[in-house]
Amino acid sequence: MGLVTELSLYDIGGLKAVMLPGELFPELAYGGYLTEYESADGLSPAINPRPLCEICSDPDLLVFGLANDELGYIIPPNDFHLSPTRPYVEGHYDRLHRRHYEETNSLGPATAPRIAENFEKLVTALAE
Repeated sequence: MGLVTELSLYDIGGLKAVMLPGELFPELAYGGYLTEYESADGLSPAINPRPLCEICSDPDLLVFGLANDELGYIIPPNDFHLSPTRPYVEGHYDRLHRRHYEETNSLGPATAPRIAENFEKLVTALAE
């Protein structure tokens, strides 16, 4: 299956702004991922993409979600947790007893890396 959506990057006088097609967890933009001890299933933060502000070398990057499209929640892969019996249908509690509702409204754990990968392409193209 495939899906086409939009991701936009603007640089207006040195002020960078990204328009994302969903609701991004803040750590995907600014860093501060959960450690393996804090994450839903004990996964290392090393599996997460580089934060967007790191990719564009701008800690003041403005992030606008729900722009042009709605892909649902965009969740760090190391904290993505699904119900083992009803994935994407009902939320579930992780090993630390935290509820994971957002995953029921997400395209999956590969969404954040795809966003970061394409954001990096936009940053490179804008620099040329």
